[in-house]
Amino acid sequence: MSLLRGENISKFYRDKVIIERGSFQVNEGEKIGLIGANGVGKTTLLEIISGQIQPEEGKINRKRGLEIGHLAQEPNLAREKTIYQEGMEAFHEILLLREKAHNLSEMMGKEKNNLAQVIEEYGRVEEELENIGGYDCEVQLRTVLNGLGFKENDFQKRVESLSGGEKTRLAYVRLLLRKPDLLLLDEPTNNLDIEATEWLDNYLIAYRQAILLISHDRYFLDRIVERIWEMERGKLKCY
Repeated sequence: MSLLRGENISKFYRDKVIIERGSFQVNEGEKIGLIGANGVGKTTLLEIISGQIQPEEGKINRKRGLEIGHLAQEPNLAREKTIYQEGMEAFHEILLLREKAHNLSEMMGKEKNNLAQVIEEYGRVEEELENIGGYDCEVQLRTVLNGLGFKENDFQKRVESLSGGEKTRLAYVRLLLRKPDLLLLDEPTNNLDIEATEWLDNYLIAYRQAILLISHDRYFLDRIVERIWEMERGKLKCY
C-alpha cells in the first residue's frame, strides 16, 4: 500500500533547478536509498516529503494519518533535561496512558458508585498498554541509547552540556524510538563510531516501517535498502 506519492514535483532556488517534474512513490515497509552528488538537493527533497518546505510545482499525496519522522537541522531538545529524560519524551503518549492507568487503579480503591465502569476502563487502558509494549519503554530507551554510543554514566548528563554531535545522536534516539510510518534519515552515521554504525545498520535492517535514507556509505546502503533514488541535474531517477 502506498504511504506517499509525489507527482511532477519541481523546486528551484533562484536560477538553480533542485528537482524538475520529479515523480515518486513510497510504499509501506519499503526501504529506499537516496543518492547523488553533494549539493544536488537530496536534503531539500526530504524536506519537501516531510512537509517542511513546499514545492513550486506538483503535489504530494500522503496516506491519511501518516506519521513521518525527520530530524530537523537544529534538534528541538530541552537544554535543562537529562539525556534519559529527553529520550523518554519519545514515549510521551504512552506515558500519558500509564499515568491514566495509575489514576484509574487508585480510583478503584475509592470509587463506590461507578466501580464497574472504572474497572472496565482500567482493563481497556491496560490492554492497550500491553499491546503497544507500554511497560517496556525504559528497556527500549536504554537499548537505543547504548546502541548509539551513550553509556550508563552518560544518562544523567544535561542536554546543555552535550556537544553538537551528541545532541544529534540524542535526537536520533528519540526519532528511532517513535517508530514513525516513514523514517527520513540524512547521513545518520556522520556522528557515529564503527560500533554504533554497526548497531544502527542492524536496527534499520530489522525496522518494519518505511525508510528513505541519504548516505554516501555504499556498504551501509547496500545492507539496508531495496531500491535506489538518484538525483542528478534536477532529475530524479527511481530504480
